[in-house]
Amino acid sequence: MLVIERGPMMSIEALWTVTFASNLGASGGGVVIFETDRLFGGDPDYIYVGEYGVSADGKQISADLEITNYSGRLNSVFGPSAQFKLHVDAPFPQDDAIGGFMQVSAYVIGAPQLKIALTLTKRALLP
Repeated sequence: MLVIERGPMMSIEALWTVTFASNLGASGGGVVIFETDRLFGGDPDYIYVGEYGVSADGKQISADLEITNYSGRLNSVFGPSAQFKLHVDAPFPQDDAIGGFMQVSAYVIGAPQLKIALTLTKRALLP
């Protein structure tokens, strides 16, 4: 995990919507909140919980997320799974405005051949 260096950079702490597609052809969407080095979110069948860090130069974000099914419908973008972990790497977003977005790539920890592409769109700043 990268260490957060606080400074004059734009804030990533916000409510974001996310759309995603795996390299297996499945897609979906949900919400994510970045809050004080932590991530929280979910979609109709899974919750997302994790931690993120920003590189010392403020140009890169790295995160590890645990994705856990809560609905009983095991239909992740990687097939039937009750739980898995993702590692995410992304450039720090350049647009701090509501509606700004970032493109993210991720893979399943322990199965790096399972990849996912995500687009996050900033919807609301946190207080």
